[in-house]
Amino acid sequence: MKTYYFTYGSNHKDAKGQPLGKSFTPITAFSPATARAEIVRARGDQWAFVYYSSEEAGIDTFHLHFRSLESVTL
Repeated sequence: MKTYYFTYGSNHKDAKGQPLGKSFTPITAFSPATARAEIVRARGDQWAFVYYSSEEAGIDTFHLHFRSLESVTL
């Protein structure tokens, strides 16, 4: 299994209306397609990009905040 990192656009919000623009959600899955299916099930098309490493996602570089899948589910 591998971890995939999902990020959000500046206009994306959680169910409570909190912005997600500086956030990421890791999903551990057997394939990118399985991880995408999980984020789509939780948020529909309300996410921006999927990355294959935390470095590629820019988590440390851009000081992104962790958000669990449960906390971003709509």
